[in-house]
Amino acid sequence: MKNKKDNSLQISQISTIVICLYTALMFTLNFIRIFDNNFWGDECFSIRLAQMSVGDMLHATASDVHPPLYYLILQIFYRIGGNNGILYHLVSIIPYGILLIFSITVLMKEIGKEAVILFITFASLLRHSINYNVEARMYSLAALFVLLSFWQVFRILKENQIRDWILFVLFSLGAAYTHYYALVSVGFFYLFLLVLSSWKKGNFIWRACLACIVTGAGYLPWFLIFFKTFQRTSNSFWLGEIPTVKAGFYYLFPNKKDNVIFWCFAIILLIHLTNYVTGKINRDFAAKEKEKAEIDLFTAHIRIELLWIIAGISSIVGTLFIGEVVSWIFRPLFITRYLFPVAPLAWLIFGICLSRFHWKRIWTAITLIGILSICVPQYRTVYLSEKAFDQHTKEVIEVVGAEMDKDDVILTDVIHLEWTILDYYFPKTEHHFISLNDLNKIDMVEGTWLFLMYEINETQMNILKQKGFSCKQFSGRQKAVDYIGLNNVVVYKVEKLYENE
Repeated sequence: MKNKKDNSLQISQISTIVICLYTALMFTLNFIRIFDNNFWGDECFSIRLAQMSVGDMLHATASDVHPPLYYLILQIFYRIGGNNGILYHLVSIIPYGILLIFSITVLMKEIGKEAVILFITFASLLRHSINYNVEARMYSLAALFVLLSFWQVFRILKENQIRDWILFVLFSLGAAYTHYYALVSVGFFYLFLLVLSSWKKGNFIWRACLACIVTGAGYLPWFLIFFKTFQRTSNSFWLGEIPTVKAGFYYLFPNKKDNVIFWCFAIILLIHLTNYVTGKINRDFAAKEKEKAEIDLFTAHIRIELLWIIAGISSIVGTLFIGEVVSWIFRPLFITRYLFPVAPLAWLIFGICLSRFHWKRIWTAITLIGILSICVPQYRTVYLSEKAFDQHTKEVIEVVGAEMDKDDVILTDVIHLEWTILDYYFPKTEHHFISLNDLNKIDMVEGTWLFLMYEINETQMNILKQKGFSCKQFSGRQKAVDYIGLNNVVVYKVEKLYENE
């Protein structure tokens, strides 16, 4: 008996080491992608705010649509390391790294190895995870705070300790100060706990109410700005369409073909809930255990876990519901990527439900192989495209930068270039947005550069000639279309025409 117990312990230790190594591999696959200088418009907006004073940043983000916590952290890294592309990516990969460490230390002890390895895979290789784990935006930080708040809900259900309530409030405020839809997501945890408190005895009710009061007080300094932002965006916002509910659910487990992962999640969740309602989970365990105390302990844990899952599903569905309802009542104010902070809850619930099945290791292995077969090719595509974009951007910046004088001017018809991207890649060069339809009205001088979405046509070329100018295509790779950040761009240098020409 002792040898059998020792063998089980040894197998458990080996499996833990394997999961830790697997986690390190997942982190490495994401970490190697921070070594580029490739940013799109929203990322360059983050960088612009990072380079402002704290006061100017707070004013700028108050005029935008996001709370300030992420930008404050980005400012700290900027002041430490300067204008460094790696550091901007690092701010996003650190929360992802914390999430992985939390998974293999805290979560694995409570929910099991099978659930954790699936969760880590989703958090590392799903298409949106690949993007936001390194993108210079607030989404990975918001996802971490929402997950930690969700974990504290479990701790509150299980232990109801003061420290759990304190951490729950702190993590929830972190989420609320990072993204407004993360505020909505954690808000449903509070609603869940308040509803649950009507059935709970003792100090649960006043602790739940006190948590709401303290959280409200903690968010009060930003609430007026949040209210004004909502008023402004409900009258005017850049979004033009409202995503469907189906698109929102599919976003949790993105897959280009048939959304097979989402439907697996839905089926597994349904089976798990059905097993609980019919009492099958409790009966299966009772058949294996003889001690009544152990059975009661298990059933109590299952009840807590079920409530926790309900809290998570409520947050996911509630966030999507609020986004849809607000968008239909006022104007489009919701896009599927705003669900990313709450998506880890779906990944975690997927792993928990599957790991409660019979032959859980076999089912986990089959599911893991299926997920990897879908996600690894996606990762490879993203990685190679990022390397190509980064190389193209580097070549354009180097070649054009070598020819550009300090008094030159850039004109562009690409809105994101004018908005933020040119500020990052050509910070000392004046730039303006133009419409090529108004080319005949634009004052042209020598030393002007055109960064255009498409090649100039013959009519536009003739307009330039009438103004006494010609333009030479100027590309880092000497090809028609190149890239700056993630934007197609055709670069021309405007030159003066002389009489002998």
